[in-house]
Amino acid sequence: MLGESRWTAFTFFTFVPRPAISRSRQSRSRVLRQVWLPAFGAEAPLADITADRVAAWKATRMTAVSRRTKQLVSLASVNRPLALLRAVLRMANREWRVLETVPFIKVEKEKGRLRWLKPEEAHKLLDSARESHNPDLADLIEFSLFTGSARVKLSGSPGTG
Repeated sequence: MLGESRWTAFTFFTFVPRPAISRSRQSRSRVLRQVWLPAFGAEAPLADITADRVAAWKATRMTAVSRRTKQLVSLASVNRPLALLRAVLRMANREWRVLETVPFIKVEKEKGRLRWLKPEEAHKLLDSARESHNPDLADLIEFSLFTGSARVKLSGSPGTG
């Protein structure tokens, strides 16, 4: 390993995600600096980021109240930073070889979002399907709209149709 003890959370979290200027990279960099640096401390060696410390952060975060909604934060606002931390620590271990082991970081299963089409959306969808090269598409969509069936249930698998 490349001197695991000298890689602090600060140097790693500020150095690693910077190469590109894309919006998603900026967002990831912001999460690393604003969420994880305060949680672990800037001078903490990467090896001090343990599963127990991550679990403690997660427990605290799951009881936090959102400033915007005044309700408990969503699972997504807990899971996204956890998934990012897990990805960065795996990168430190597998690609850069600056971390001996990666702590186990578990993300919670999120509920799927249930959304119904508005009538005007359903009409637009059917109109587009009727213009399709697939002659059965409009019938399949109309059937699913009337029965409330999802694509998976109609076709047997998510990737076929």
